[in-house]
Formats: sequence, structure tokens, C-alpha cells
Amino acid sequence: MAYSFEKDIQPAVFSITSVTALYCIYETGKTLLPSGYLLKDEQKKYVDKLKKEKIASSVIQQSIAYVVQKIKTAGVKPAI
Repeated sequence: MAYSFEKDIQPAVFSITSVTALYCIYETGKTLLPSGYLLKDEQKKYVDKLKKEKIASSVIQQSIAYVVQKIKTAGVKPAI
């Protein structure tokens, strides 16, 4: 069973910073780990959980956009 970073996060602690940080961890793992492609499903589950917890879609989209923008700025091809 894969470890799930967000399993203990309660809805009240979701903020744009925590959403962005966790999304970045998934993206970094996808990019750096040889088995990173396996995180794609977990990353999608994370985004789905955010939606289920009624996190504003603007927060989710801003977080994803920020991570992708920073990855591109660093000259790394996003593994999205």
C-alpha cells in the first residue's frame, strides 16, 4: 500500500500554501523518481479529494499553475 501524504490533513487546514506544497511534492516525485510515473494516479486522487472537500477550484487551479510555472522557470519539463 502506497503512503498517502494527505491522508491525515483535515479540511480546515487546507490553504493555498498547503495545497501548493503538497502538489509540488507530487510533481517533484513524478519528475525525479524512476518510479515517479506511479504518482500520477495519487496526484489525481489528491486533486479529487480537494474537490470533494469543497476546496475552491480557484485555489486548486492557482496552486497547479504556480507549481507548473516554477518548474518551467527552473527549466525542467513538467511531468504532468
